[in-house]
Amino acid sequence: MKSLLLLAALMMIALAACNRGNETGGSARGGGQTIWPGPAPQDLGGITFRFADFHTDRFFPSEGQIGTPVGDMKALVMKSIEDDFNIKFELIQVPPGEIINRLYPAVWAGDQFANMIIATQWAYGSLIGAGLMGDLSKVPTLNLNNGLWVQAVHRATTINNQVLATAGIFEHWDNTWVTYFQKGLWKELNLPDPYELVRRGEWTWEKLQEFAIIAAQDMNGDGVIDGPNDRYGLVAPGDDLLRAWYTSMGGLYWDFNATTGRLFSPAATPNGIAIADWMRGFTEIPGAMYRSSGQTDDLRNEMFVNRRALFSMGGLGVPGAFREMYDDFGILPMPKRNTQQRTYLNNVNHNAPLIGISITNNQLEATGIIMEAMAERFEGVRELQRAELADILLRSDEDVEMLNYILPYTVFDMGHIMFRAESGFNIPHARLTDYVNAHSIGDFASVMEANRDAIELSANEFFAAKEEEAYVPPANAPRVLPINNITEIVARETDNAQYGIEPNPPGGGGSAFFISNAKVTDNRRMEIQFVLSEPIDARPYNYLVYEMMGDNFEVMNNINEHYPRLRHDDTFVQFQGSSNYRGALDRQLGGASQKWITVSIPLAPFNIHENRDNFSVAMSSMNNFLLRFIAANNDSIPGRIYFRNIRLQMEEP
Repeated sequence: MKSLLLLAALMMIALAACNRGNETGGSARGGGQTIWPGPAPQDLGGITFRFADFHTDRFFPSEGQIGTPVGDMKALVMKSIEDDFNIKFELIQVPPGEIINRLYPAVWAGDQFANMIIATQWAYGSLIGAGLMGDLSKVPTLNLNNGLWVQAVHRATTINNQVLATAGIFEHWDNTWVTYFQKGLWKELNLPDPYELVRRGEWTWEKLQEFAIIAAQDMNGDGVIDGPNDRYGLVAPGDDLLRAWYTSMGGLYWDFNATTGRLFSPAATPNGIAIADWMRGFTEIPGAMYRSSGQTDDLRNEMFVNRRALFSMGGLGVPGAFREMYDDFGILPMPKRNTQQRTYLNNVNHNAPLIGISITNNQLEATGIIMEAMAERFEGVRELQRAELADILLRSDEDVEMLNYILPYTVFDMGHIMFRAESGFNIPHARLTDYVNAHSIGDFASVMEANRDAIELSANEFFAAKEEEAYVPPANAPRVLPINNITEIVARETDNAQYGIEPNPPGGGGSAFFISNAKVTDNRRMEIQFVLSEPIDARPYNYLVYEMMGDNFEVMNNINEHYPRLRHDDTFVQFQGSSNYRGALDRQLGGASQKWITVSIPLAPFNIHENRDNFSVAMSSMNNFLLRFIAANNDSIPGRIYFRNIRLQMEEP
């Protein structure tokens, strides 16, 4: 059966190749007879269709895929689209953690950056939060309701009636949570057919709990089930499991109330609290789940492989240890809350990619046509990949059948997408973690009641602000603005510091500001204030950039964190600069002393660490700023720190 699936998929390539061979003009635009689903071939004028993605082989074959069915189909589809629509594809590879730093200045400058933007859920939420993503429902040639696109993503990312993300050209099966069961142990315990439970709609968390209790056993004879050498019902990574578990029982962290037009947290409702209470009860059953801190994927996999866990939960990609195990494993969907739940609900984890467009996309019609063509024509790739999953990774025809209960019923939650964009979006998950995983709080209901009004108000105000008219930089604003009107440098909250201007600092390059012994008394903070003679409008600029040097390496390396503040008098907005500083130190300094490094801090709303509401006031009339550093310890390290070439820039240096 499984081999037949792969054979059928291989036939698709042969058919497609035959169709290409029947062409007379080289492409459908030239009068050929290629039969492809989706938009009719047309001339889009030779445009370059750029897509930003963190994978290089999502649409193009990897080196290892060249000559394979999947690789050949990818190449065939991409070439057919280039030919049929007179375009050229171009990949912009951007890691998820860097996409916002690349996209923000481009959008700020009015550049679309790419026709199509792909980022992981956790990175994509920050793009939405920064107001960078455009409304897909406004793309005239994109039919979001035609079955090609994942409606669950639309539900999770429709805000202010704007659809800000989609998915559908590729499948998320490797990011989709499932239940693995250990067939050898299952048989040993003489448990009923789990596949039949799924078919009858009776595969529930109550059933899993029943079987977990049967499986739990003290294996080392010490009278308790508390270590990795004992046997458990379930092993799974705690944080990600919590999201998938809550989702599978019908829980959501965030949703949109169509009647009120406002966001709310279902986790704070009686239903959401009841789910959390059931989860907590499960974790209190001895041996039901291995909860020890410090556990690793390798340990959990080893326990499952060697029959010390009946169930494991994770992505459908199948861990390598499972592929090599002597016993068979099987897959099931995530359990239902109860038999009244209509379908199985399978969470797609936060590393799954989403698709969108920038707010500055100026090729909407062409973008929609190509996205539709890719979604339609990549059906062959999706079928091949699913056939490979069935034929290579799964162990039985019943497991292949289970895909019908898993892949059509994936769930996305706004809380899983937006949790890095604004802290309030993460509160439901954080409190559920405290309650179910850590057992550090005893009453989920009262904690959520105490937080609900504040986090819901914060979430709604957060998105309401996105509807306000965006600031438009003056056309004559210079791309780089040197801050040349610094009249004073001061070390705050200490009487021990020395500071001023050094005409000839070590390392050369002209005069520089210097400071030493700047730490606040009995504290690890250093607050270095620069006072300006006239206010500056910093709003057109995306980066604060400065050069920095130390008399010795230790005085630079002792700085762990960095939080610059741009201020108007005492009103400030504080930015996160720790990773930027440490990254510059690691990449540029190399352990050297008396060597200049360049530090670049994003000045975008997404990078605000404190006082978001002060952004406009502080930035529009900045008359002083602080370079705030947090040292590794309270002890002062002898040596000066120097600063020069302090400036504001539109583009990252």
